[in-house]
Amino acid sequence: MGKRIIVFLMAAMLSFSVSAADFSLIGMIGYRETTSLSFPASSSIRLSFDGFSLMLRGQGASQLDGILSYDARVGKTISNEFSFHTSYIPAEGGWSDFAYIFSQNFHWGFFSLGYGIGISAGVAYSPYASNAVWAFSPLLELSGAFNIDPVSIELYFTMLDDWERDWKALPVFGLRLLWDIDGASSVFADGYIKWAEYLMDPVAMISGYGIRLGFIFRGDV
Repeated sequence: MGKRIIVFLMAAMLSFSVSAADFSLIGMIGYRETTSLSFPASSSIRLSFDGFSLMLRGQGASQLDGILSYDARVGKTISNEFSFHTSYIPAEGGWSDFAYIFSQNFHWGFFSLGYGIGISAGVAYSPYASNAVWAFSPLLELSGAFNIDPVSIELYFTMLDDWERDWKALPVFGLRLLWDIDGASSVFADGYIKWAEYLMDPVAMISGYGIRLGFIFRGDV
């Protein structure tokens, strides 16, 4: 009996160690101005665990967003992210989109560089329109960061920003400053601008901008 108990405990401990996985929690508050919404204060929370993540964002009662995603990583640099996003504006309608993006991130001492390429498909609907509107959009990402512990400064371009997901992908340019507190916790601040339609309009126009403050906690269970 004693040997069986020991074997059982060892198997349970092994199972626990195998199932252990990293998780992170990201909370953000900020000011977000667009051409369609008048309430500027926005906040979000994102929980990631073992490749899966869920983000919820609210802009008062003006707009509600949710993103469910899975990141299939390969090695130390390659990421394959699949994500589904939905947004709802009370009394106006909303939109949903599905995206896939392949990305790589490289680190050389105090400098890092990343890129991504993918595609998204979205649909927008409204009670005031008889038909839904569809769109297929290419996705591009590019980022570069200087990392001088405990501070990093990142300049980024993305068409898949969590706060600016739309039924068709639009470019976002931003600058982020991050301070690593203790390896498990970090704080950051960033600001960005969002372009309006870029495929049909020959003139680049800004359709929105925002500033964000955030906190990151990382751990394992």
